[in-house]
Amino acid sequence: MHHMDTFGISKTGIFSVSRAFPEYRAYTVPLYFSSDWLNEYCDARYPYEPDKDYRFLYLGPKGSWTPFHEDVLQSFSWSANVSGTKKWYIFPAGEEQKLIQADGQLPSDVTSVDLSGCVHFVFVQRPGEVIFIPSGWHHQVHNLDTTLSVNHNWINAATVGNLWNLLRDSLNKVKQEIEDCAADFVDAHEWNRQCQMILKADLGMNYPEFFDLLLFIGTRRIQCDNEHEQYEFVRMKDIESIRGTFKQVEFSLDELPREDGAPDAIRKFLEVL
Repeated sequence: MHHMDTFGISKTGIFSVSRAFPEYRAYTVPLYFSSDWLNEYCDARYPYEPDKDYRFLYLGPKGSWTPFHEDVLQSFSWSANVSGTKKWYIFPAGEEQKLIQADGQLPSDVTSVDLSGCVHFVFVQRPGEVIFIPSGWHHQVHNLDTTLSVNHNWINAATVGNLWNLLRDSLNKVKQEIEDCAADFVDAHEWNRQCQMILKADLGMNYPEFFDLLLFIGTRRIQCDNEHEQYEFVRMKDIESIRGTFKQVEFSLDELPREDGAPDAIRKFLEVL
């Protein structure tokens, strides 16, 4: 459960409603948003860590707002207004680059800069309306009234490639930043371990967790047998995507810690696929 303070900054609460009361169904996730690898994985792996729940209830007073940002882990997001109205500023992926300032940073408030040179959308969301934010789209949101909304961040077959690209590029930046320390480590495995620790501290996920996510979802999809045709289609697309992602990242398995067993588990999983 999250709330918004008077400056619009998100504060994490002390518990996860969905995990504390799993039998309580306050709402049903729309079908097209239901393939949610991220929360399915976190519910199973981190049942007692509320910060690993990417489903939020936002409550913000009139005049509060969230600064210009993109969502975590290159995830999709959806936001359903229960009450109140919000004003959204949304920018297709890549358009935010046109707003980079002299200091190399993006503005925190896009209403204070000239937006005429970039593609963007401005609209008002009313009660009962649901907004979908694609992966990598930056946005800024203003509460025009006291507003209550339900929000999910999620990852699935359609965005897992974006997550992998983010992890790979971010790891390369970590290595560049601390490359002068590489000689101080016992060997390449210890160096990689430190880089992965920094990566997780920065993004909230690293290579071992990403591969564990794929293994977890892939195993579940293989074992699942759903009689509903639309879910069977999603299941097969998930398996196809995981197979393709593992093939794409296979060269990176040597960067995993030796003792976690992930490289062998992944290769065995690929044999099953």
